[in-house]
Amino acid sequence: MTITWKGAKAFTKGREGHKVKNIVVHWVGEGNLETAHTWFNRITAKTSAHYGVENTKVYQWVKDEDTAWAVGDWVGNLESISIEHSATPTRPATEQTYLTSAELIRTLCRDFGLPIDKETIRPHKFYKATACPGTIDIDKLISLAKEEPMSANLFDPEKDLPTWLEDSYDLKDKPWYDKRGDFGDLVTVTDQLYQSEQILTRQIETLNETLRISDLRRAELASTVSERDKMITTLTNEINGLKNDVEGFKVDISHIEDDLTGAMAKNIKLLQTIDKLNAKLDNDYSLISWIKTWLKRLTSLFQK
Repeated sequence: MTITWKGAKAFTKGREGHKVKNIVVHWVGEGNLETAHTWFNRITAKTSAHYGVENTKVYQWVKDEDTAWAVGDWVGNLESISIEHSATPTRPATEQTYLTSAELIRTLCRDFGLPIDKETIRPHKFYKATACPGTIDIDKLISLAKEEPMSANLFDPEKDLPTWLEDSYDLKDKPWYDKRGDFGDLVTVTDQLYQSEQILTRQIETLNETLRISDLRRAELASTVSERDKMITTLTNEINGLKNDVEGFKVDISHIEDDLTGAMAKNIKLLQTIDKLNAKLDNDYSLISWIKTWLKRLTSLFQK
């Protein structure tokens, strides 16, 4: 871990006799680490922090022995070291930011003889009403800070390489192997591999969670599709029922048409019969009129 000195305008020399008891976790809230650096170095700056972390980058603005203006409580400032983290409401801290911060916290706790726990590592909102440190997971930081780098558990570069490691890889039979060689680079590489493994593990956890959510959404979609299929089946059955009703109506209409055709044929015959009767009546009326005329004449003759 490389710490880059930056400096800030707002701080107090010394700690007025107080000892460091806490490490306070903050987030930048807006922008990134460069944004925080610009903010702490304004002419009118009234805030600062000791450190800032973004991925593998670590800035230091205030020396450990001096007091940063950070937590909103003066005794809290005198007895704490504040660490800003590059994170915002829409951009959570990266896994590498967590790992780098954990390493810094581990180092500070060792240097000041502090336990790595919730009593030592506190959120900014412990001291005042604020949303800070936002999305930063304090429990995760504490857990990571408690983990020793993998290389520290393997071997000490100043001592012999462990026998179990020699035996595991048959190193003693290698002509190039030097039992008391310089393992500094190997330690660095091992640390990097261990950190990479941690990052990959968390990425896999995130991916598994994403897959779990995807499976839930797929199940919900399948349920929705199933309900839709049921509705389609119901509508299809109703449409088929309507089609059958329409066919029945067509048959009824056909019967009615046949009945009307028959009735019309009967009506035509009836009209023809009525016409014949009318014609006959007309003839009979003419005959009756002729008979009446002759009867009048005969009556007239007899009267003479």
